[in-house]
Amino acid sequence: MSGRDIRAVLFDKDGTLIDFDATWKPVYLQTVQTLAGGNEALSRRLLEAGGWDFASGTVRAGSPLRQASNAQIAALWAKEMKYPGRVETLEFQIDVLFRTGGVQHAKPTTPHLPELLVRLKRANLRIGVASMDGEAAVRATLERLDLSPFIDFVAGYDSGHGVKPEPGMALAFASQCAIKPAQLAVVGDSPHDLAMGRAAGAGLVIGFTGSGGVRELLAPSADHIVERLEDFSALIQA
Repeated sequence: MSGRDIRAVLFDKDGTLIDFDATWKPVYLQTVQTLAGGNEALSRRLLEAGGWDFASGTVRAGSPLRQASNAQIAALWAKEMKYPGRVETLEFQIDVLFRTGGVQHAKPTTPHLPELLVRLKRANLRIGVASMDGEAAVRATLERLDLSPFIDFVAGYDSGHGVKPEPGMALAFASQCAIKPAQLAVVGDSPHDLAMGRAAGAGLVIGFTGSGGVRELLAPSADHIVERLEDFSALIQA
């Protein structure tokens, strides 16, 4: 499908619009320290379970901290912590810590992100964001970076559209735009993002490697792979 058939673009947030390492590394370190109550051994176990690579100081591609929902992370960490209460209580605590830290440390993958979104809007494209973060956190982050005016649709893991790699978020965006899924482009840095696009029948599925996405993991599901979001903009409007 050519770029001229696309009428809407659904972006992943973390690792696509938002620089993953710059934003989330300090958040994860602070969060596990809080949850572990200063127990360094437990903090390390939580990070390891989530996919933290201590050798490189980064989060492994495809790991829970890269692509799982807050609810899934809470369930994982509850086992490591032998959490005595309800998992939903831990999930709420994680939501608060992630939302506060994620907004505080949020950095875009490119300083030209507002200009890129303006170009897409001028091309009469609707823009959506689909994230495994909570919807309130997504909206707060977009507001913090002055991106909210460009965004027509926001979905988090708790918005009622299911979670990635299920197609619900993409289908909900297409429905809101009154377009066919085949007129939708999906852009993301993780296999779950691209699998969501494929499952929804998106007309264009694009992998992004500029913030930690791994080409070898994205290639099987991607129509195209770009290293810079500016390259994506040119591809859509070609």
